[in-house]
Parts: sequence; structure tokens; C-alpha cells
Amino acid sequence: MSATSDHSDSESESDHHHRATPTIDADHLQALAGQVGGHAGVLTTEDGLLIIKPCLPKELEFYNLIAVDERLAPLRPFVPKMYGTLKQMDPAEGAAALAQGEMDPSTVGNLLGQSSKDGGEGTATVHPQHAESLVLGNICSSFSKPATLDLKIGTRYYDDDASPEKRARKMADAAKTTAVETGAKITGFQLYDHTAGANISVSKDYGKSLKAPELPDAMRRFFPLTPSQSDKPEGVGLPKSLLAPVLSGLIAEIQQIRDALAQMEFRMVNASLLVVYESDWDAARTFLAKAKEVEQEGQKNDDEDDDEENEESDEEDEDEQEKLFAVKLIDFAHTKLTPGRGKDEGVILGLDTTLRLLDGRLKEIQ
Repeated sequence: MSATSDHSDSESESDHHHRATPTIDADHLQALAGQVGGHAGVLTTEDGLLIIKPCLPKELEFYNLIAVDERLAPLRPFVPKMYGTLKQMDPAEGAAALAQGEMDPSTVGNLLGQSSKDGGEGTATVHPQHAESLVLGNICSSFSKPATLDLKIGTRYYDDDASPEKRARKMADAAKTTAVETGAKITGFQLYDHTAGANISVSKDYGKSLKAPELPDAMRRFFPLTPSQSDKPEGVGLPKSLLAPVLSGLIAEIQQIRDALAQMEFRMVNASLLVVYESDWDAARTFLAKAKEVEQEGQKNDDEDDDEENEESDEEDEDEQEKLFAVKLIDFAHTKLTPGRGKDEGVILGLDTTLRLLDGRLKEIQ
């Protein structure tokens, strides 16, 4: 079985979510290393720039809706960039579709293993249990040694069409964790150990076992201060000079997400915040030095024409640009617009909890 990259009809209406996709080579797809949440089976391209995520139809529908529905416009900066989808199809079926004029020739060319003229699509083997997979920008691709945290947000863990029995079971499970009380539940996280030269993963069991009063300690574990007394990295963690900007930057970004979601009428079930920060000391210092240099020299382009000219290229390169941190909303298989029902209070509670925890950690290290 093969898969072909397909682009939504909404591409022209929202370039933010639909870009020309780099070639996807089936022979070099690999399991996503360091996955800290979600279902297994997520793949990545060899260069690490893209992830291939099996999806349910509802999640694909929501990603396409984000691209075209102005009610969701405030959400666009805070979700992964969507390049398109990969569809399961047998090569013979693809040839038949081409002969009947049901498919674009360049798409079928890739399906049959030929090169694309525009370089925007590719061929890949995807998960047999899913007809389609999302092709998304890999949030971690611009980091040298990313520390990653998957944080479930919201207090509701069932869909509207769930049976009473399923609702009761899901909420009973959620009540055993921090989800119902705080709106936030740690799924898992990963840190880099400089002494061992390897990643350290913390499993779902840790997050499930936590009680609300223990969440500040979980933040200390994910945002540790280094034990090193020198400029040489040791163990896990960052020095205060690097960790403080990470925390303050994340607080500002998550506050923007919170403000955006507070103005929207939709419901999120099992969605997450994916939090990433740079644990490579040299890379983090380089980023901060460059940022300070830009600020001091006032290298902001006041020429509106130049700004417009550079805006698209800057956005297209966003996933490849060096960063100190990143935070995105992910996992929308059970998210939908709910006009007239107001904001999702459970999600807002979870974001407020997250902001309070980050602010508490920042104050601890200052």
C-alpha cells in the first residue's frame, strides 16, 4: 500500500496551514523519537521536519476548519502547521483514478513512485488502520536537544454522543488524576541528561499518579535548575540565566492562547498543550545573544513593503528557525465548534492552572 500527499481546497484561503510539502520518501520514514503523548504510530521524515500522524476524520475536518473559518482564526498561530494529508491507495487504484480523470496527474505520479514536478508531494507507507494521516510540521525540529511535555487540558473526557456508561467511566478515571480538579493532567515528558548523553523519559504512569498538590513538584522536574556550578552542562536542567527566559516566554505565550480561547465557542476533549524548550546550553545562549543583539540594534524593519515581502518566507521557515521554546495546541480528534454555548470553562481552568504553575516555578528560581 502507498500513500499520496493531498492538499485541502482551502489552501489558497489560508497559507498558514497548507504549504508546499517537501518530498516524503517511504523508505526513510521512521518512528517519531521522544513521543511523550498521544497514540503510538506517529512517524517522521528523515530530516525530522515533518510528522505523519494517523488521524480520525473529525481531526482532519477540524484542521481544515481552522484554515477557513474566521471563528477559529485566533487559534491559527497556536496549532502545528498543516501541510496536507497522506491517503492510503493501491497503485492500481491510483492509475484507474487518473485514467478516469478523478485525480490530479502530479498526485498520482507520486503515488506510483514518480517524482513530483513541483516537489510538493511524495509517496509513503502509512498506517493500515487509518485511511488518512495528517502531515504536520514537527514542532521539535528546530531544537538541538528539545525537552518536551504533553499536558492534557480540560475537565471533560467524553464526547456528546457518548453513552451514559462511557461518560461515567471516563469521568471516574479522570477524577483519579489532576484533570477534574485542575483542568490539567501531565501525560508524559522528556528531558536531556548531559552527563549520560541521552534522553530521559517520564511515562504516563507518573502523570496519572499525581495529585493536585504535587503538580508544582512536577514542574520542578520538567524545568530543573542544573546542578552544575560551572559553564559546563551537567545532569539535567538549565542554569537560571537560561531557565528564567524559557519560563517567562512560555507564560507570555500561554497567556495569549488562554486569551484567544476565552473568546471562542468550542469544546475540546483530550486536547493537549505540547510544550518544548531548548536544553542545549550553547544553542539557548546563542539564541538569547542573537535576540539581545537584535533588540539593542533596533533591527526592526520599518519598511511596510519589505515587511510584507518577508512575511511569507519568515512564516514558511518558522519550523526551521532556532527557538528557545515553543508551545502548541495539539490533538483535535474530539474538538468541535459549539456556537451559543460559550467558552470551554474546563480548558480555561487548565490553562489558568498551567500559568499559575509556571509563574510559581519562575518565582522559585529568581
